[in-house]
Amino acid sequence: MNKTLLLSLCCTATVFGATGEISFKPAHNASGDLPLVTRHFPKLIDTTLPYDALQGGCYRGNLKRNGVLHTAGPESEPTQKVWSIELGEKQRSSPVVFNSVLYIGSRTGMHAFDATTGEEKWTVSIQGGVEASACIENDILYIGGNDGILRALRIADGSEVWTFGRGEEVKGNRKIVNSAAVAFNAVFIGLGENSLFAVDKETGTLIWTFDTDNVSHIDFLGARGMSDRCSPTISPDGMLYTNFGSRWGRTAKIDIATSLSQASFFQHNDAGYFDCVALSESNVIQCVSSRGLYFYDSAQKGNSIDPFWTEKVVVNVGTNDFRQNSAPSTWKNYTWAGTDNHNLYCVAPDEKGTNGIAWTYNAKSAINSAACITSEDSRILFGTNAGMLISLDAFTGTEQWTYDYGTSIRTMPWVDAGMVYIATDNGTLSCMK
Repeated sequence: MNKTLLLSLCCTATVFGATGEISFKPAHNASGDLPLVTRHFPKLIDTTLPYDALQGGCYRGNLKRNGVLHTAGPESEPTQKVWSIELGEKQRSSPVVFNSVLYIGSRTGMHAFDATTGEEKWTVSIQGGVEASACIENDILYIGGNDGILRALRIADGSEVWTFGRGEEVKGNRKIVNSAAVAFNAVFIGLGENSLFAVDKETGTLIWTFDTDNVSHIDFLGARGMSDRCSPTISPDGMLYTNFGSRWGRTAKIDIATSLSQASFFQHNDAGYFDCVALSESNVIQCVSSRGLYFYDSAQKGNSIDPFWTEKVVVNVGTNDFRQNSAPSTWKNYTWAGTDNHNLYCVAPDEKGTNGIAWTYNAKSAINSAACITSEDSRILFGTNAGMLISLDAFTGTEQWTYDYGTSIRTMPWVDAGMVYIATDNGTLSCMK
């Protein structure tokens, strides 16, 4: 493992109305003391505000991005198509159901449908379309578009509250395909080249930028830019986790209040990360890449002697010939990851507490779809590139049922009240039961 310098913070904060200053001094290290640095923020992010990491209404089911949906799925193979809608080819946005309304992006914009009937409630046209998935808090939906703009929309009618992006603070001209996270009093999004942004959730004004080109205390070693589809993951203690680099993968742990990276882990060459970090109930960091499934202790901040995350375990789920393009799911100390080598792996601690592969399911096709876990019946549902939707017992791997959609599924299925919502590659959004 390559090792890099870590900044250990000694912070004080002074608040002046809506603005604030945070001063910090790096810990003593081999190169000596680094100078005191003071940062001024137009608004401080208050991480003492009430925050529920499992609030729902966003990609992967919650902001821990663990894939858990607190509902039950169909007991047997869905046989009734309740409704379907054609959204257009190359569908990448995953459905999100919130208070009986389904929100999804398409190649033309952002849509809201009645989850029971499929009736359109509203559509917002966005140039280039939307590949990201919605994040909703209260009555506001936050979504990034292929035009590189983050929008806050009212869920009642899709009307615009504010927009952010394409200003001088954003480098490059890139579409947004990661899904926003809203926590405390801010919205977090990967945007432009190499950058993560925090903006005021009420006004859309910039609070801070985390730019890998300007981070001196962490060497990102070529991990340029957030991994395109890596949606920020938020922990209840005010930390944000995200992946940088699609070839030289690095995971960063960022203090939301200060925008400072507290730790990072460097993956080897050709071992990029492709989707978001998942946090378990005990906040163990879980990342899946082309080198395997990685587990890290999120509490570890490092020190002047050994300032780097240590691997709790690395589970080999494939080889260099097979990449893991879907996000891991985690629940009750179990972790699931789909791979390009056609296998879904379940990883669990054995009697010695050492993580290992508990079971493997061969789906007979690559798995790029992130899985969801339905907690009320302990099922795991995922799609395959061959178009199969598969339901397994989450703990035993026993097949419960399969359904052939006839076209590739690369999005995450959503389950609500026994109904399954799927968006397939050919652009069909359907509700089955």
